[in-house]
Amino acid sequence: MKKYLALIICSIYCLSAYPQEKPILSIGLIGGFNKSKVVAKNDIPGNYDFITGYDICAFLTVDLPVRISFESQLRYSQRGYNHNIKVPFRVFLIDNPYQLYETEKSHFGFENRVEQYYVTNSWLIGYSIGRRIELKFQTGFYWGLFLNSNTKSKDFYYGDPEELIIMGDPEFKEGYHETIREYENDPSLNNNYDFGLVGQITVGYSLNNTFQVVILPSYYFGLLDITNRATIQEAEHFNRSISLCIGMKIRL
Repeated sequence: MKKYLALIICSIYCLSAYPQEKPILSIGLIGGFNKSKVVAKNDIPGNYDFITGYDICAFLTVDLPVRISFESQLRYSQRGYNHNIKVPFRVFLIDNPYQLYETEKSHFGFENRVEQYYVTNSWLIGYSIGRRIELKFQTGFYWGLFLNSNTKSKDFYYGDPEELIIMGDPEFKEGYHETIREYENDPSLNNNYDFGLVGQITVGYSLNNTFQVVILPSYYFGLLDITNRATIQEAEHFNRSISLCIGMKIRL
């Protein structure tokens, strides 16, 4: 019992070491770029690669005297992914319809750059070290509202002259050929919401008692399938993104 009483007294003493300090309320505005992709399950085979997007964010921070902080962010983001695949031709020869021929040089495929636009709200708790140069470690969760998306699609094939002769199909021409299309995606294919976890490190340099330059690298780990289950029964997609922003924080 004496040990617990001593621990309580010690905790009260530590908190009372800041009697002259009050919580600091700050606002900020940052902007930067992100690298985003999706993790796909039960979807069309291929590679799901990162694309480069952008972020614009306003935030409100409450810094407590004990170096603990609470932060809420409102962020407008362009995210997305690049879905691509390249495979060789596998055809039955016209001269011998029972022989399956696979090319070594000739190939075909597609590349779909999908851009998605979200408004997200993050809630973070953090712990900071340093004064003039501040390092703050933050974690929390986010929820996002899907706005719209568009796709830049490229279908292509390459026909090697020697292999085309063996294939014997006049539909394919020599050399590289591609078709590019751009279109807005059907919004009913997407879930209207996104949800996940956030990890963030804030590096701040105080110019004076009011203004602080901040750099924020962040990682977003989506937990909610962003595919509309009512329209697409099997495929699942989960957002992943890395963001790097810079801006100004103002202590009120």
